[in-house]
Amino acid sequence: MDVPTRWNSTFLMLDSTLPLKEAFGRLEQIDRNYKLNPSEDEWKVAYIVHDCLKKIYDATNHFSGNSFPTSNVFFPDICKLQLKLKEWENSDHDFIRNMAGPMKEKFEKYWDECCLVLAIAVVFDPRFKLALVEYNYNAIYGENAKKYVDRVRSAIVDLFVEYGGELNPSFGYACGSDVEESNFTGANKESDDISDVMFSNFDKWYYRSKSSTIRDYEKSELQSPISLLDIERRTTMDSSLAYIVTLVVIPLSISLIFLIRKRNSSCANLPPGTSGWPMVGENLQFALLGPQKFVNDRMKKYSPEVFQTSLLGEKMAIFCGAQGNKFLFTNENKLLTSWWPQSMKKALLFPEFVENSLKEVSALKRSFMHDILKPEALKQYIPVMDAMAREHIEKEWAPRKEVKVFPLSKKYTFDLACRLFLSVVDPDHIKKLADPFHLVTNGMFSVPIDFPGTAYNGAIKGGKMVRQELLKVIRQRRKELMENKESEAAGRDLLSRMLLVTDEDGQFMSEMEISNNIIGLLVASYETTSTAVTFVLKHLAELPHIYKEVLREQTEIAKTKGPDDLLTWEDIEKMKYSWNVARESLRVTPPAQGAFRESVTDFTYAGFTVPKGWKTFWTVHTTHKNPKYFPVPEKFDPSRFEGSGPAPYTFVPFGGGPRMCPGKEYARLEVLVFMYRIVTTFQLEKAIPNEKIVYHASPVPANGLPVRLQPHGR
Repeated sequence: MDVPTRWNSTFLMLDSTLPLKEAFGRLEQIDRNYKLNPSEDEWKVAYIVHDCLKKIYDATNHFSGNSFPTSNVFFPDICKLQLKLKEWENSDHDFIRNMAGPMKEKFEKYWDECCLVLAIAVVFDPRFKLALVEYNYNAIYGENAKKYVDRVRSAIVDLFVEYGGELNPSFGYACGSDVEESNFTGANKESDDISDVMFSNFDKWYYRSKSSTIRDYEKSELQSPISLLDIERRTTMDSSLAYIVTLVVIPLSISLIFLIRKRNSSCANLPPGTSGWPMVGENLQFALLGPQKFVNDRMKKYSPEVFQTSLLGEKMAIFCGAQGNKFLFTNENKLLTSWWPQSMKKALLFPEFVENSLKEVSALKRSFMHDILKPEALKQYIPVMDAMAREHIEKEWAPRKEVKVFPLSKKYTFDLACRLFLSVVDPDHIKKLADPFHLVTNGMFSVPIDFPGTAYNGAIKGGKMVRQELLKVIRQRRKELMENKESEAAGRDLLSRMLLVTDEDGQFMSEMEISNNIIGLLVASYETTSTAVTFVLKHLAELPHIYKEVLREQTEIAKTKGPDDLLTWEDIEKMKYSWNVARESLRVTPPAQGAFRESVTDFTYAGFTVPKGWKTFWTVHTTHKNPKYFPVPEKFDPSRFEGSGPAPYTFVPFGGGPRMCPGKEYARLEVLVFMYRIVTTFQLEKAIPNEKIVYHASPVPANGLPVRLQPHGR
């Protein structure tokens, strides 16, 4: 199943865990390092969730534990679960209500794809025919039930027409009008409580409605032979009959699926591709293959321009190549709008301000975010970046013969972000932000099961702590500004400037809006910039001839500086070759793999229709690793960026269009300043020559990129 809805595995986990409640408490007493013992409130929630998920688990067992697991056996359970999810969605318990929302959303995607096939199977079961479908659809759809029942009837007609059957034009509902009243309480001896209640209520409904003139349908050629099989539902069908029903229902159902898809494809020429398994999509393949191979394989199989898949529970069109990038970037805010996966939004942001933060921010506020990150505004931060880089290297690198680059890069970039964005310099205060922030980045792309001890639960808790701490900082700064300290604070950091900006109506940004924006900047600096720094140093350690040229350029700059002088904007502008090296590193190992968008209307691209509501994804690899745009793409060659550089829309580590990463220039300065301090201080040698690269949200050296340090002059 899709990651937000691993209902049965979650139930089994809870079913095994709840009897061990006291053991968790004892473990906490004897092991001081154990910090994950759930609170009493969390245990109460676990018991409630366990009872809810048991109904789903029992329904699954009813189907999978049956000797002949046909759709007609499963249909009543699925309908009951549909009603249960509606009930949970309106629960008085906040946790159950919040849990039920995404569960129902995912369930309905499965239901939309499969309910027609399940209903057809029930109609072909002579014990039920269309009566059971009508009963359940009345419970689920209420006044709209007739429309869905008619859809089932129409599908049956299509099946018979497809196979050359001649139907009576007066073909009516194939209800079991000859079925005698019984006390039957289940379709099968293996049925569970869900089915018992379902069929008991069905009996009452059926015989009440049977006497109504509304149920006086004409018999059709389809109905008549089935009606001859007057089988009481209490009587379990013997193995041979069940086997025959299976042989009939399965091919007819499969045929129906193809008919439906054929009909849909005639209405809209969707991009080629596959959605994978229902509910599962192609998430597993994406994770196992990695983004580059996943996309390349499907470009070869389906289309080099655009193909469809299903990721994160969403129908998705993957756009490929420079033309795909151009189309998405130039149609931002026209055909497309920004979209974040639900797991990221829940872990990172104040949810009540997510839509404003992502879609409806005023033009002035959006312009402001770009203005404060332009080169002119960032020039003043270069000496601060350099001073912090020098201090960081003296403290964390110089005393050691070997270091792990990746964790140290993350520490430097986060410390610097706290200083420049918030003016937070106290190590203890930074730690109060960094520790929970690490939980966030560690779990925001994990399996989103919100249960104590999971990475996703840690991400949500960490996100709450980060937001609470940020609100304290924001409120304190706002207080300073209100006490007429603007002259000291206004130009000091990004937070102060955010507090002072207003929109067209003179309205200030809310504290939660500011928090969401700062969190976005922190994620970019903590994840993507630290990854960029790490892989630049990786390539310098691997390629001595590249390192030599960078050292030559940086040494020329160092000769113009005194021992205590800090870098300036003019120095940065001289680092031409160094920036080409950094850009080539971003091409070969881009920190961000691409970005999602959501279509706001149906549109056509490359002859295919992308429907409204579909998500889109562009990926850096279809151009960065394409020999059409970068000859011999596996070769590390900084000269690609000399002169006019790559063709438009081919080098896209920062995206493009109106939503190009606003921190592009900030990242450039941070990378170049750190390169300068490292290269002029050490020569690097990889401790693990063939260290593997793994992919989470970004590429990560499996062992943290340990390098040996050789200080110059020794």
